[in-house]
Amino acid sequence: MPGNIGGAPTRSNTPPNAVVTSPQNGGSYPDSRGILFDASQSTDPDGDPLSYTWTIMMFPPQPGPNMFPIIRYSATFTESLDVGSWMVTVDVNDSIDSASQLIQISVIHNNPPTAVIANPTAGDIFTSIEEISFSAAGSADPDGDGLAYHWESSLGGNLSESESFSTLLEVGTHTIKLYVQDIYETKSDIQEIEITVRIPNYQPTIFITAPDSSNPRTGEDFLIEWTATDANINDMLTIDIYYNTVKGNADNHLIATGLPDIESYLWDCSDLENGKYYVYGVATDGEQAEGTSWSAGFVHVHKNYSPTPVTEVNIEDDHDLSPTLIWEESTDPNEDSISYIINIGTTQRGKEIVNGEMTSKNRYRVSSQLEYNRTYYLEITTRDNWNMNSTIFETTFILVNKAPLLPEIIINPQSPTSTTTLHCIITKEAVDPDGDELDYTYRWHRMTPGGFFEEETDIFDEIVPTSRLRAGDMWKCTVEVSDGHTMSVISSPVVTVENIRPVAVIASPKTIEEIYSTVSGSVEFSAKGSFDDDGDEIDFLWESNLDGTLGNEETISFRLRSGVHQITLSVSDGEDLDTARITVIVEPQTIVIKDLFVSPASARSGEKIIVYASIRNTGGDAGKLLVEFLVNNNPVSTDTIDAIPHDSTRESKRFEWASSTPGVFKMTIRVGEAFTETTVRVTGSQTDGGVSSLPSSGETGDSGKGLWDQISGRPWLILVIIGLLGVIVIFGLLAYKENKLKKKRITRDKKNLRSGRAEYSPIQGLYDPVQNYMPGMQTYLPPTPFFDERIFESARLLPVPTNIPPEKVIDISGSPNNVANQPASPSLDDYGKRIDVDMEGLKSELNAIPIPAGKQAPLETLIPVTDETLMVECYKCGGDIPVTSDDRPLIVVCPGCGTEGELN
Repeated sequence: MPGNIGGAPTRSNTPPNAVVTSPQNGGSYPDSRGILFDASQSTDPDGDPLSYTWTIMMFPPQPGPNMFPIIRYSATFTESLDVGSWMVTVDVNDSIDSASQLIQISVIHNNPPTAVIANPTAGDIFTSIEEISFSAAGSADPDGDGLAYHWESSLGGNLSESESFSTLLEVGTHTIKLYVQDIYETKSDIQEIEITVRIPNYQPTIFITAPDSSNPRTGEDFLIEWTATDANINDMLTIDIYYNTVKGNADNHLIATGLPDIESYLWDCSDLENGKYYVYGVATDGEQAEGTSWSAGFVHVHKNYSPTPVTEVNIEDDHDLSPTLIWEESTDPNEDSISYIINIGTTQRGKEIVNGEMTSKNRYRVSSQLEYNRTYYLEITTRDNWNMNSTIFETTFILVNKAPLLPEIIINPQSPTSTTTLHCIITKEAVDPDGDELDYTYRWHRMTPGGFFEEETDIFDEIVPTSRLRAGDMWKCTVEVSDGHTMSVISSPVVTVENIRPVAVIASPKTIEEIYSTVSGSVEFSAKGSFDDDGDEIDFLWESNLDGTLGNEETISFRLRSGVHQITLSVSDGEDLDTARITVIVEPQTIVIKDLFVSPASARSGEKIIVYASIRNTGGDAGKLLVEFLVNNNPVSTDTIDAIPHDSTRESKRFEWASSTPGVFKMTIRVGEAFTETTVRVTGSQTDGGVSSLPSSGETGDSGKGLWDQISGRPWLILVIIGLLGVIVIFGLLAYKENKLKKKRITRDKKNLRSGRAEYSPIQGLYDPVQNYMPGMQTYLPPTPFFDERIFESARLLPVPTNIPPEKVIDISGSPNNVANQPASPSLDDYGKRIDVDMEGLKSELNAIPIPAGKQAPLETLIPVTDETLMVECYKCGGDIPVTSDDRPLIVVCPGCGTEGELN
């Protein structure tokens, strides 16, 4: 072998061994099943993995599908081949060398064998104690192959693998199956038959129990009794009865024959002579098997007359479950002693209650507990001491239990709520006619959504707890009264659980509140504390007579418009509604811009002009506001002011501006809708050729001069500043004095208020037209929507003075107008929009409320409201009463309930 130059030596290879274990060379195989091809036992000495190539070819080749060889590559497989001779070659390869094996096989056609059951035959009947012979003789194979056998039973399972055998089978109907197979394991069709196996027939037995060894006596008849059995439970026995004077003598005399399977026979002995007679019985099962028995005793025939029978039975205490039976005593013609045999059953001739109880008295107490209202069958047989029986007395009886008389019941309360328990009360006790002790059972029923009353099975007494009650539920109670045997039932009237109205509680605001706001009028409302005793979920609704619906949550925040609001809280549980009310007053904000001061009032081009403004709030509290400074309606600069409390001191703002061109300029300070205007004249400077009255002769201008130098050079400016400061001081003193007067009047009216539990609440007017009007200034007043219809309708109307000069007419309608442009007198078109005020006839400060359009009132009527108007509370209904006059004492009338009161 050549070496591997320059590398590892190459190992030598040993060829594999090809071993074919199936099929066998020269073997014959049927075409009815696949042939196993197995070369898995092939080995390789070197342990190399092996591959396999099978070539299966019919030899000689046949035209058609078998013209070409079959190629397979597995070590083991199964292949079905057609009838003929086949050459099989297997090549085993270890990837270097290979080994081959050649075998020849024949495939022959195989016919299945035929199974024949020779014995037993279909329908045969056997007993369980005899062996049954089975034979497959006649089974054959068309090809003459040897056969194998297999027997089965539907009840016994596998029986045998032999051609013939014998065995016992269990009782029942057996389906016997046989199939055979040839040496090629080809099975025949299954051959099957049915046979029956039953138990063997046994000889019946009979035993005469009467007459027994007690030497019974009889008169004209005797009851012969016996017991007969047969191991074959399906056999029908017949009984033959004989008698003889000698026990065991075959010379028998027939008493009765062909009696059915019964156990007694009344033997009429009236034709027999007095003497002793033995009884003999024969039992036959219909299969020719017989059983015989002689009586142990004998019948002693003696002429005897039967006693008189019972003719009538009375039941004592027919409501007692163990009643006493009483009847008239029987007599015996032979003056024999008499006894009675009692039989009681639930069916005729039944003996399951009392079976042959004997008594010598003519009364019998039933020891067993019977049932009420059930029919019982009674038999009483009279017997003398010779066992002579009379005719049997038969009757039926029923123990009648009288039902308890119904009680009277009610449910209390008859109009319940979910917070009250239901009690079923017996107002009149039940009575039992039989005097039995009574038991009461309470059952509660609630109506379902379908309209049916359904029992609440977990309530066992006369009380329904509140936890089970829901508004709208309908309940009734039934009471069952039982004496232990009979039950009476009564139902109460139906009651309906009524809904408890929820309770509306306004937690905040708690009382009438005065809310001043110039921005929002926002109020926090809370209904916490509202509740529903039924535990129902409640819905909330907040409403205002001015703003309508405010919200539907328990707690809300709402920005109210100006005015007197009647706030209503409604809470609902879906069925009932409760309301609570409070009054909330929101006054309009009124921002007044006062004391507009410009310095200098006349300036040169480029000179700095300082603008001062004082801002005052005469209405509700205001939040942060925007202050605008405009020149000729053009924004110049802005500033803000924080919240201005109501009627607070003024807050001043300072703005600066300079113009490079001469002219007359309009300067405006605006806060919200309120604004104030003035004008400033700007002249040309000395250097720009313009006309100027300043500076004085000899000066070259103020350029580069300080503020004091500019002022000292203008004596007129100093006078103007001193005058303005004096005006400011005077106005401040007047405002301070007026404020003190207001506080005194409020204190006075609070002390003099005598209207029950009245509360004082000042209502400010919309604005003060006198204070807002400043001669020499063009002042515009913002519109206000405030109007309270209740005050309008309840107020005392005063005539309007007619001597109002034109310059005193003030317009407070929706669009602000210059005071100077007002007409001298109102017209019919201005009704509800304008109010003509006699400024001389009223006080210096006056708040006025306009008459709304559409009100049917005289044109000349006016509701004057002084600077301090009172609102008092009615001590009866809690309503608001407006006071519109300063006259004291004053009689006021509540517009809600009509209650009168005096105000001092």
